[in-house]
Amino acid sequence: MKFKGDVFDNAIFVTNSGKIDAVGTAAKPIVFTSIKDDRFGGDNNADGASTPARNDWGGIVINSNNCVFRYCNFFFGGKGPSAGSGQPALEFSFYYGIIDYCTFAYFGGETTQTGYGVVDARACHDNKFGITNSTFYGCVKPLFLNPFLIIDKFNIFHNPANTSEKNNYKGIFITSESDEVVTDVSWLETEVSFVLTGSLFIKKGLKLKLAAGVIVKVADLPAIGFSKMTYNEGFSVIEGNDLAGVYFTSYRDDAHGGDTNGNGNATSPANGDWYGVQDITSTISTNNY
Repeated sequence: MKFKGDVFDNAIFVTNSGKIDAVGTAAKPIVFTSIKDDRFGGDNNADGASTPARNDWGGIVINSNNCVFRYCNFFFGGKGPSAGSGQPALEFSFYYGIIDYCTFAYFGGETTQTGYGVVDARACHDNKFGITNSTFYGCVKPLFLNPFLIIDKFNIFHNPANTSEKNNYKGIFITSESDEVVTDVSWLETEVSFVLTGSLFIKKGLKLKLAAGVIVKVADLPAIGFSKMTYNEGFSVIEGNDLAGVYFTSYRDDAHGGDTNGNGNATSPANGDWYGVQDITSTISTNNY
């Protein structure tokens, strides 16, 4: 499937009980790309050799459950409906779906701290959402997710053919959520950092499980007390907080997890960059903060 750059021709919208069931194979993946991408299907815009680029088309907006993307490749999208705006390759607006063995490469988008990810499920509260075995490279911001969602360690954030080719923002961005997390959550990815863009609340008796080597960064503090992690009454815990290589630090800290805010050496971490971890239950040690 190829898309033009015109605003009304550059996206797919799935609504009501609609569904996309895009299941390819390793040998024959399904491709979503720019009409300028002559590598797949030849010269469809009849202009001779053309060069695709970031923001050539938009993406897919999903307002329905149970969409499946398996062995799909997405290239050269990210264009939003207005100047300066972006569009995810896959935007899950309050709904869940499955993404497995997919590649997302050369997607543009917004460069702000809260701008869209290439896969954006910040509004999805359902842990039936899954993204596994997928690859991101050459993109602005790979993932923006809800804190309710489980993230395993099997996604890749570089070009397998060129490990130096990564993404502008080297992180999995996690939105602030006014509701509390109501199920146990695992964050296991270690290639890139988890970036909190606001406060996170863990409900009574639940846990956030981290793997060894996980780095949690907190983005720029918008107001006093806003950017923090709070564990509420009862036995709620961060499991794995004391494992080797686990750090809780500032979004500006390039020494741990690399350049997550995408600005090179333009900023440095400092006291007061974020609020901290508020442990009401007094159940966790603090050696890695």
